Amino acid sequence: MNTYDFSGLSDKLECTVEVTDIGKVILQEKLDVQVPAKSSRIVTIPSLDGLTGQSVYVRFIFTQKEDTQWSGSEIGFDQILICKEQRVIDASPALDPIDVSEDFR
Repeated sequence: MNTYDFSGLSDKLECTVEVTDIGKVILQEKLDVQVPAKSSRIVTIPSLDGLTGQSVYVRFIFTQKEDTQWSGSEIGFDQILICKEQRVIDASPALDPIDVSEDFR
């Protein structure tokens, strides 16, 4: 959502979308951010074949576009979890019992 009152988002910022799968960057490209003032837009990420589905994140990185001392600097980001594999925990009892004792001599 563009919260600027009078400026389009593309007037102020550049956006890069980055998709990671198990910590490995599998997509990184500039994103068109033509969003008028006080508006929002739905973004579609291209289909990514071969994802593991274990830990997939999409990150939107915003950098300053204007010609200032901060141009090109990252000024914000948003990271969204796309999918995460459910871990199965074996709750069966330990094979060997544990003996705990204290010696107060």
